[in-house]
Amino acid sequence: MASSHQAEGIPHLQSFITAPGQTDVLFIVTVIFIIGLVLIAGVVYFKLHALPEQMGNGYNSTQLQAVGVLSLLSLVTHNNMFWIAALLLVTIKLPDFITPLNTMAKSLENMTNQKEDLSVSAKLPDLTISLNSIAQSLERMNDRSTSPPIEKTADKPVEKKDK
Repeated sequence: MASSHQAEGIPHLQSFITAPGQTDVLFIVTVIFIIGLVLIAGVVYFKLHALPEQMGNGYNSTQLQAVGVLSLLSLVTHNNMFWIAALLLVTIKLPDFITPLNTMAKSLENMTNQKEDLSVSAKLPDLTISLNSIAQSLERMNDRSTSPPIEKTADKPVEKKDK
């Protein structure tokens, strides 16, 4: 008698209730949906944290490195202040002080025919190297200009005059 009551109730069950021994389709669809939702949320989260770096694509390397570090810190620490600081830093275009100094150093090097290798690093630049090379080049130029060579003419020899 009990089996007849169960047989009568089966047609009246909802479609998401499975019979014993059958595959639970609703559970499988729900698991796939949740996994997809988590993956999509992760992609959106990482894209959002990379937004300041994408915005600062054409900036100088020093500013871009600072923005990248702040974005990474905000991603790891979940502290939104780092992300806001990175976003504010990328909206303000800072002037590039390093490139003119390196250009002056290279020009002075060419003027003095000095063959030192002044490499421009992609990392945070060291201003003392550029400033020291400019000072050394200026000293060499001053040494050359204080003692001009003595030229002789065909008629009369030119003598040095003491003051």
